[in-house]
Amino acid sequence: MTIIVRERGAALLEHGEWLLVSSDPGFRDLVSRSVLGARPGRAGGWELTARGYVGRVMLGGLEVAVTEKIPGGFQAMAEVVAPRAFKLARASSPIVLGAQPQTILAEMLVTAIRSYLSGYALQQYHEEQATGAYLTGSLDVPGTVALRARGIRHKVAFRRHRMTDNLPLNRIAWRALGEIASGEGAIAVGDELAASARALRTTFGDSADQAAILTRQDVLAEALAEADLTDRHPALFEAAALSLAILQGAAPSDGQDAQGSVPRSWFVNLENLFERAVRASIAEALDGVAEVSGPDKKSPLFHGPPPRLPANPDVIVRTTDRIAVFDAKYKDRDGDPSASDIYQLLAHAAALGADQAALFYPSNGYDAPIHMGQSSTGCEVWVFGLDLAQIRTSMRSALERMAFPIMAAAA
Repeated sequence: MTIIVRERGAALLEHGEWLLVSSDPGFRDLVSRSVLGARPGRAGGWELTARGYVGRVMLGGLEVAVTEKIPGGFQAMAEVVAPRAFKLARASSPIVLGAQPQTILAEMLVTAIRSYLSGYALQQYHEEQATGAYLTGSLDVPGTVALRARGIRHKVAFRRHRMTDNLPLNRIAWRALGEIASGEGAIAVGDELAASARALRTTFGDSADQAAILTRQDVLAEALAEADLTDRHPALFEAAALSLAILQGAAPSDGQDAQGSVPRSWFVNLENLFERAVRASIAEALDGVAEVSGPDKKSPLFHGPPPRLPANPDVIVRTTDRIAVFDAKYKDRDGDPSASDIYQLLAHAAALGADQAALFYPSNGYDAPIHMGQSSTGCEVWVFGLDLAQIRTSMRSALERMAFPIMAAAA
């Protein structure tokens, strides 16, 4: 039996279903991770609620499926975030509307990693200490003397340089491929795709050894840092962005990293994906005429000492003479935005000295923009609903509606 809940929605459970779901330890883990929730039903009983995720999980012997609220929205956002991988994956293994998000992401990840390894794989020289009967590097005199002092006269100590792939991007790629390599359990993607992931994992060397002993928190920290390096070749950026999406979606799998264990669960975080899709579509619309970046933790709201509460809007756009800030809010909106969303946006704008700012919400089709006007801080504020099925076109229309000064240069 399958219980279907729309993301950012709710489903009323029968009494027996609620007892099975709520008694499963995995349910409490998902609630603590803000993936699922529960609330009393209006007519009695309990409603199972879903946040900004899509995916599936087995709870109390029942399958719970969290589906998209806006059909095709996930696929459109994934294409904007990693267009190169999406096109390559679609060409080699057709991606169809309605496919499971984890399957689409897995296809894109395998394609992106294959492309990355074929011509862009990162490596660096590493100096290591060694001993041996033959000198195969630079003689280490103190080390050799130490060997002699210990009675080891048939060996010499030396330093040598060798190539290693033990770098953050390789470590997170190896771990992300591991989430789909088994072909079953958390991310069931089929035997062929799982075999491809296993084959790709064998091409990693030192990075695999190091990645295997890293904690989940360490891997996620590296993935977040790598995915924020937007000024690199698309093959590198997309490998990092898709690895992050896979790692963020997979449930903790060992007691060392998690308080609980969620069997056979995997969820796509649409809130994070929406933020990255907004940033990518802004960068694409401006086409290099401005610097587009993520959160800037160098600009505090309080200058201290010490400085406190860094301003961290989702997107910052800088030109030589002006700054604009944007926040992506993956949640429902009915009419005007909440006061807290506006206050947060204005605080970010004031800290960074921005004279234009906008809030972006997901939408299913056309959503009339709201011009809030000029605030008392001097910042002009807009509110837009982005059509997820046509996010590129919708974003360009929003920037043009704002009369964004650098749009003319990008046209």
